[in-house]
Amino acid sequence: MRVKSLWKRFYLKKAGVDMQKVHVGVVTTNRADYGILYPLISKIQDSDKLELNLIVTGAHLLDKFNTVEMVRKDGLNISKEIEMFIGTDSKSALLKSIGVGFISFADYLKEKELDLLIVLGDRAEIIVPAFSALFYGIAIAHIAGGDSIDTYVTYDNSVRHAITKISHLHFVSTEEHKQRVIGMGEEENRIFNVGALGLDYIREAELMTKEQLRSILEKLDVDKPYILFTFHPIHTRTEQLDSEMKEICRVIEDMRIQTVITYPNSDFGHEIIINEIKQLQNAGHVELKDKLTHREYLSLMKFSSAVMGNSSSGIFEAPFFKVPTVDIGERQRGRIKAESTINVNCDYKEIVNAINTVIFDNSFVSMCKTCRNPYGDGTSSGKIIEVLEDTVYNRKLIEKKMTY
Repeated sequence: MRVKSLWKRFYLKKAGVDMQKVHVGVVTTNRADYGILYPLISKIQDSDKLELNLIVTGAHLLDKFNTVEMVRKDGLNISKEIEMFIGTDSKSALLKSIGVGFISFADYLKEKELDLLIVLGDRAEIIVPAFSALFYGIAIAHIAGGDSIDTYVTYDNSVRHAITKISHLHFVSTEEHKQRVIGMGEEENRIFNVGALGLDYIREAELMTKEQLRSILEKLDVDKPYILFTFHPIHTRTEQLDSEMKEICRVIEDMRIQTVITYPNSDFGHEIIINEIKQLQNAGHVELKDKLTHREYLSLMKFSSAVMGNSSSGIFEAPFFKVPTVDIGERQRGRIKAESTINVNCDYKEIVNAINTVIFDNSFVSMCKTCRNPYGDGTSSGKIIEVLEDTVYNRKLIEKKMTY
């Protein structure tokens, strides 16, 4: 039925008949990907040729995060809220959640006819909407494919590359990523180097002033140097996570530099991180934030002296602000990085030395002010919209050739 629908669109367009809008589904699973996707979601909603179907799922709907409220407050038209996670921190819970997700997406797609589904990145739960679309004959557009880390310390690489192989349109962030997707056997005319979508929000949004930031900070002084810290679990290294967090927290406690600590993502092991950072919540120089909007988070980043941890935001967004990054551990190793990023092991002395460099080394700080961000200029969403509006949604889009 769906292929027939796509063919009907194709023939109507050839005949010059005015068509209905192309129905585009966009999946958001957590606060981080929502902030990245927001400029694109907004442009789809405003498009004369595209019809937005926003699907909210994953950690958004967990009580401990409840970030779906951020989406609702932005006034976007949510097509469906699909509960997936069962809410416990274990590997078996993740697998069961994925199973629940497939059942729920099957029900949704049975009732909602889509021409295209957009998914971002490499989160494990993205497997669910992506493969559901595959089996329903819906075209898939994948954002941020072709990225890679040196060692498969997480399942991110595997998930990302698996989704690349089932996708029909690829919106990559760099030329190197494009070449990797070509090397995976994808046709070059399906691949578009648009830069990193996460930079668009910075370019387009009205970020908060220091005065406005004071209203969300209870203890810290935004006029003095502060570090923005975020650390996420690595599912294959959870046995050492507790000792790593103790090492990092000892650095934060001993150096006594103002630090804003944000909560980790919902991956297995996140409760270990939360338990450790809570030990610092009474320190006068530390402020723990369990919920931040994307605007609040990026505003804090803009005025920070450094970003620290293992979040991809330190790789993509921080260089856009000319803010240095202390990248700890292996989660981001192998990614293309700006000169403003210092990679360290989860070792007390290495972290201390890196912090001293990014905050107190005037020559390094000065270099960061002029360094180039390898991920573009924040105009990705407009480029993606142009491709989506110009694409013919027919059988030729669904049926791919393997070039290897």
